Amino acid sequence: NTIVFAPSFKLNFTSGEKTQKQGLEYSFRPSLQFGRAGQADTIIGTLGLKYYQPLFSRFSWAVGVSSSSAGVLIKKAKYETEAAIRAELNANCSGVQACIDLENDLVAQILAENTAGTALPTGGSNSLRGYREFRFKGKHTSVANTEILWDTDWKDLTLGVFYDLGYAADTVGSL
Repeated sequence: NTIVFAPSFKLNFTSGEKTQKQGLEYSFRPSLQFGRAGQADTIIGTLGLKYYQPLFSRFSWAVGVSSSSAGVLIKKAKYETEAAIRAELNANCSGVQACIDLENDLVAQILAENTAGTALPTGGSNSLRGYREFRFKGKHTSVANTEILWDTDWKDLTLGVFYDLGYAADTVGSL
């Protein structure tokens, strides 16, 4: 049986609504995963900080940073090699490239999690927009973003221009 303990703590020092929001948000999310059959027990810590500033009527600017790091608490030797993981998966891809790519991604993910831990992946609608969800993985990840929002006042439509920058690495020095 897998047990996941993942509380989320958020301090919100903002005022206003939508594009007139002003202030600072701070978040901390520790996560423990243990009891997974044949897989390592892991810990992940994620910190986030976002600042909001109104610019003028119906426009605002936001800038944020987040960082995540992971570690292995207890290694379990069953799935610590590519060969062991592939044997357990027993994926019969029969030359189908999409299946082979999926198997390779899954093997890499399990191997990384079991040997070093995997931080919160980047990519998707909450980080590195424009990339698929969980596109970039590593023991450490960092994301910085900035955006300008415009409240169109038409059917609650808000438009935005944004820029995201992110890194994923297995050593902090490589970020």
